[in-house]
Amino acid sequence: MTSQKMLLTMYEYSYFLASQAVDGISHKDSLITPPGGDNPANWILGHIITSRSNVLAMLKIDPPWDFERCKPYLPESNPLSPGDVVEDFLEMVIAFEKTQTKLMAALQELTQEQLEESLAENTLGEELAGYAIHEAYHAGEMATLNNMKQAI
Repeated sequence: MTSQKMLLTMYEYSYFLASQAVDGISHKDSLITPPGGDNPANWILGHIITSRSNVLAMLKIDPPWDFERCKPYLPESNPLSPGDVVEDFLEMVIAFEKTQTKLMAALQELTQEQLEESLAENTLGEELAGYAIHEAYHAGEMATLNNMKQAI
C-alpha cells in the first residue's frame, strides 16, 4: 500500500538530489553529451519536468509544460544534438522548483482513499510511486553528471 508520507518522502528526496546536481550548471554545460553518449543534463532535467507534468495532470493540477514543450524530453525522443532548439536550462531549474511546490501541496491533500483509487492497471498511489522511482533514477543520473563535471 502506498502512503501519502511515503510519496512525500520520495519526491522530497529526489528533488533534493536533483536540485543539488543542477547547481552551477550553465545552459551551455547542460547541452554537453557525456562520454558514452548518455543524456545531457538539459535532457535529463527536461525529462524530469515532463514526468512531473504527467504526475500533476494525474492530480488534476495544471502542469508547468504543455505537450509541445515536453516533446524533446519524451523517452522516445531523439538524442539532443548541437543546434537543437531546447529549453533554457536556468529557466528549466525554475520550472522544476515550481513543480516541487505544486506537487508537495497536491500530495499533502491526498487521502488514502484517493491513493487506492484504481486507474487502468494500478492504483493512483502505485502510479505516483512508479513516477517517483523513475524520477529518482534520473536525479541520480544528474548527480553522476555533476560529479563527472567537477572531476574534470
